Amino acid sequence: MSTGKRRREEGSSEKVSLNLDSTESSAPVLVTFPGVYPSNPQQQFKLYQNSTSRRSNQVIVAGETERVEFVGQNFGEEGPKNLYCKYVVGIYDKNTNSVTFKEAPVCKMTRQVKALKHLQAQQSDSNQAMAALNALGEAFGSKKRKAKIRAVERNRVDVDNLKDAASYIQDNLEEHASSLPTQDDIKNDADADRPIPPYNLAATEAKDIYNYNDIISPAEVAVLPFTLLLKAESEGDRVQLLPFRNSSYIKERLSLAVQKKDRFRVKNLLYISYLMQFRTMREKQLNDPETFARLLNEPPAIITEKLLERFTEVVPGPNGKPNYKITPKCQDKVTCYIMALALILDDFVAYPAVFAKDLSIPQPKAIELFKNLGCRVDSISKAEQTALGLSATDVKRMKKVRLVAPLVFPAKKFRRSK
Repeated sequence: MSTGKRRREEGSSEKVSLNLDSTESSAPVLVTFPGVYPSNPQQQFKLYQNSTSRRSNQVIVAGETERVEFVGQNFGEEGPKNLYCKYVVGIYDKNTNSVTFKEAPVCKMTRQVKALKHLQAQQSDSNQAMAALNALGEAFGSKKRKAKIRAVERNRVDVDNLKDAASYIQDNLEEHASSLPTQDDIKNDADADRPIPPYNLAATEAKDIYNYNDIISPAEVAVLPFTLLLKAESEGDRVQLLPFRNSSYIKERLSLAVQKKDRFRVKNLLYISYLMQFRTMREKQLNDPETFARLLNEPPAIITEKLLERFTEVVPGPNGKPNYKITPKCQDKVTCYIMALALILDDFVAYPAVFAKDLSIPQPKAIELFKNLGCRVDSISKAEQTALGLSATDVKRMKKVRLVAPLVFPAKKFRRSK
């Protein structure tokens, strides 16, 4: 095998002739738009050339839209700085197989908003007056006055140096303004982020807002070990069968449900007890399978799996293993599922103080979570006051909430930065 370089065959390449156009015509012109350029790619510009032969290389390029003027030049203070080379533009003619090069001046374009012209004139007058005052201070002022003038000058911001940056920022704001979220987008995102079960915004009745199977799956309902609660000989025995035994809400309703042999209510009260116990668990207990199952009274495996799946976040643990954790948001989610299931069981009415006591949270927090579910705060009627055995003081302190349709969520509150 030959190791030499492959030679190009003779006659396989074409020769292109190169020409230099040295006429004094000013076209073409190269322009730069530092941080800003016309939004219309078909924007028209005019070219002006210095008529004196000595300065015939000086050109100005100008164009305007309804609101903005563009001006660029290749000389003076507004011209490009630090150009250490010349630029040429080449035009290829395929008929003659030749390239003609023409030297092209470079202009730095600037932008002027028409509506702000008068403001700049006022600023210029102000600057001139300030410069005159400073000159008087330097000539006739005291040492203290002169020191103050020099300090101000050292700290003065050169606005001209910020023009390009301001234009760049403004153009980027305009470019990305269309992608900013609307008020409706922000509201929808906030609603989707609420720690509540899936909901139906189109529901016209409270019973259609939350789907029971979205709160507790049919697979979980099918394996709930509720028959032991029905067979228990005493209320004390029933309470011992519950994973969470300190809920007055569950105790009162479970006793009545067992008497009526209401299997649906018994099942759901047992599931609420699972949720109440689960929300109290610490991270170490969640990640120890034996302790986790024991604290829940050894429920069927699918119930423990669903609890971990719905109400925890998985974070990296020791040795890179996944670790389950109940964050404050996860805890609020468990609480909202408890409340949603309670609303279904109690004709969509609830008393936040009862849940506040059972779950060891302040009553305002319980009311806030009920509002997140779409509940409205109602007053307690005289009949309810009598039935519940409440005093006038209790009525003032105790609130009632009701789930109403159509579903309306409270506006999300944003903290003001201090």
